Amino acid sequence: MHNIKLLILFFTLTSLEVFAESKTDIFGMYTQFAISDSVSKKCINPDSVVYGKFSNNFKLVSMSAAQEFRKMNPNFTEEQTINAMKERNNLIDAQVSKLVTAKGCNDPMLQEAAKRFHVQANWQM
Repeated sequence: MHNIKLLILFFTLTSLEVFAESKTDIFGMYTQFAISDSVSKKCINPDSVVYGKFSNNFKLVSMSAAQEFRKMNPNFTEEQTINAMKERNNLIDAQVSKLVTAKGCNDPMLQEAAKRFHVQANWQM
């Protein structure tokens, strides 16, 4: 039952809740990286060097989030964990797309995510 509740919480955030989520745990970090990734593709179009640096950092955060998710859900296989994270990314990407369509890339929340993308790209872990 705990696994079902966690998955429901993991997947049922509204668009504004995704952007407002400011948890400093690994799942909050993962969400913020996923938002930045989506915004970068829709509004920034960074060069390959900057995106490569961001992508490397996102991979590290993703691996840590997957490990923590597996600890919380020991019955999940690695494949189920990967699929759950892909679904989360798809949800975030869809919500970013809706916001871009509705308000454009100059929306303050999207601009904040764009700034965060550059910070995350230059983050030294």
